Amino acid sequence: MSLDPLSIVAPARIKVVLVPIGRIAQSRFSSFVKRLQEENVVRLGDVSPDGRPHRTMFSPLAFPSGRILFDLTTAYPPESHIALFPFEVYRIPLAIVGIADGQNALEDAIHGLKASKSDSEESIGSDLTAFLDNLSQDRETMISNFPKELVHQVMIFDLESASNGLPEGICSVPSPAKSKVTTIKTIMCDLASQILGEMTSPAKSIQASTTLESPRTYVPSVYRPLAEYAVSSRPTSAERNQRPFSPANEPQKQDHRKSMPAHILSNLGSRSSTPDSRATSPPSRVRTPPTTFEEMPGTPGSSPPPKRAEIKRPTSQDRGSMQGFGSGDRERIKLQGRIGIAVGAMFLLAGRWPDAVKELVEGATFARANNDHAWHAKALDYLLVCCLMYAWADMDFRVSFLVDKAS
Repeated sequence: MSLDPLSIVAPARIKVVLVPIGRIAQSRFSSFVKRLQEENVVRLGDVSPDGRPHRTMFSPLAFPSGRILFDLTTAYPPESHIALFPFEVYRIPLAIVGIADGQNALEDAIHGLKASKSDSEESIGSDLTAFLDNLSQDRETMISNFPKELVHQVMIFDLESASNGLPEGICSVPSPAKSKVTTIKTIMCDLASQILGEMTSPAKSIQASTTLESPRTYVPSVYRPLAEYAVSSRPTSAERNQRPFSPANEPQKQDHRKSMPAHILSNLGSRSSTPDSRATSPPSRVRTPPTTFEEMPGTPGSSPPPKRAEIKRPTSQDRGSMQGFGSGDRERIKLQGRIGIAVGAMFLLAGRWPDAVKELVEGATFARANNDHAWHAKALDYLLVCCLMYAWADMDFRVSFLVDKAS
């Protein structure tokens, strides 16, 4: 069972999707998932750094006291959550882990020996090799089905005979009777090391981006057509007769005048003889709701409302147009702030909270200076999560610096 997705510390969790691979019973799969979920917190000091020189951006050596929180779930997030990247980085899964049952492989090998009436160890080894080859093919299929995830790992539970010499991307997990206290913890540390090493590539891509859009809303699922409102809100004849505020049902007051002046009646008669200009005017265009924060009125970069009439002035009275003055610099600073907030969110996932605070404070400052309200609020949200993580780990931190610089 996954953790609460609406928790306030959800932005600090790395989402990992667990999927079954091969022949495995549901009860066995649930027990394996439970074993992994019991060790969902990893200390950075226990994680080995990636040996590749170009994968050290999120190295655990920079902050050994940090923590990585895993959100191990069996459900892939919906497209509405995936669309929030990079505004909310934690919404997308960073790893796909396939769960295989090694006990079924041993049973199949023993059953094959009985059928062939052979007791040689070579037959068992060949059957296990075929089992591992099938898992390698299943892993390749998993990579093709989930190409955007950073890490694709296969874990074979309850398989001790082939713990050495396993193919790439496949590891074995011994049974609880043969496991040590730190067995599952070591496996989770190895998974964290792979994720931290692969996180460098998307972070560099975000830093090199020329634009970062705000999340979009799904208009068809929220707004009903205007014609539907018109049909549903049209009253029937019985409803019109039973209206509580109808003039026919209102009690006539004695002090009200029961007839209109003659000159008003004559004006109304002459006006009704001419065709109504509103009936011949073309219907006004229905304004569609904004789908991004930039399209909302009053935000930088939003299109101004349409003007009813253009007033032409003499050339001598025209003021100097400031449109476009410094707009390139403002957009560049806004982009720089959004990049800092997205990278800071990735440092928060990596457990390096000091680097996350540094990036988020700088990004929030840029967002506030450019009235980028959505990203400014998201930076403050991430900073609050950083404070909670510091307090959870019993570490000292300064709140005054965050308040003075970012808010």
